[in-house]
Amino acid sequence: MARTLAQIYNSLIADKESNTDLDGLTPNPESLSTLFTYENFKSLANTAIRKLSKSKVSIWRLVMFVCTYAIWMQEQLYDLFIEEVDELTANREYGQQPWYTEKAKEFQLGDQLEWLDDSYYGYSNIDEDLQIVTQAATTVSNGMVYVKAAKGVIGSLEKLTTDELAAFERYMKGSQEAYAEDGIAPAGTQLTVISTDPDELKMAIEVFYDAIVLDSNGVLLSDGTTTPVEDAITDYIQQIPFDSKFRLIDLVDTIQDATGVVNVVVNSCDGKNSTQAWVDATDITTTTGQQYVTYAGYLKMGDDYGLDGYYDYPTNLIPTITFTAEE
Repeated sequence: MARTLAQIYNSLIADKESNTDLDGLTPNPESLSTLFTYENFKSLANTAIRKLSKSKVSIWRLVMFVCTYAIWMQEQLYDLFIEEVDELTANREYGQQPWYTEKAKEFQLGDQLEWLDDSYYGYSNIDEDLQIVTQAATTVSNGMVYVKAAKGVIGSLEKLTTDELAAFERYMKGSQEAYAEDGIAPAGTQLTVISTDPDELKMAIEVFYDAIVLDSNGVLLSDGTTTPVEDAITDYIQQIPFDSKFRLIDLVDTIQDATGVVNVVVNSCDGKNSTQAWVDATDITTTTGQQYVTYAGYLKMGDDYGLDGYYDYPTNLIPTITFTAEE
């Protein structure tokens, strides 16, 4: 950050004072200021006062002033340059993870990429109605860039259709064919696009409740329809930011804050991606930090393992949530 004129001038004076060869150039104390009248200063250009070492306008002091201003101007230019570089760096993270995520959201379905400014592929016209990718995230592992994408809004996200995914992959990766228009990824990038059905959860939770507030099925006694615990679980799962971690402690805290809940015990909680069998699911209760990273970027309760319970085939209904009155 640029120094003030006073700071620079005082620094120069301090340097001069440290040099014994310049002892003859004596700074003017405030007590000597009265030695110079208005008339003296009117005729500075033609009088010997400029030569007086103690004068505020002595030649050596004027040189100091000129140097001070020159240094100050240079430091101001340095600051402007730093600001410009910082702005360019922030806005043009080419090839970095945030850059891939932003570019994924700029995809325009059915629109043709063009070579712009002789430097990059992009769209000559921005049409937000064609930008179907609303959620995206980028990770890097073992030299591979992974871009996850989904459409819709948090709480009701969907994977891209087969045709949409094909177009999106072409946009991100290019055709890989000679002389064909390439995608937006830097040449040579190893990139994988992921847009698939949500990961699924299966859980068994015991909720201890206040019998004055809830009934034995977790329904609010005051209206007979509201289910605070189920609503809390659904809201938490649906509102997790895209490609964020599902944390068991956050789920417990959310349920604990529901009306009528006294205590919560998670007996089991498993997660899996849409292509896995439940036998291969992750036991979240035993993972480090009791957390789960989704493959798809978003979650839902398993198709056969809803909050109203699931069947241990062939016939036994196992409750997802067990309600126990607090004694």
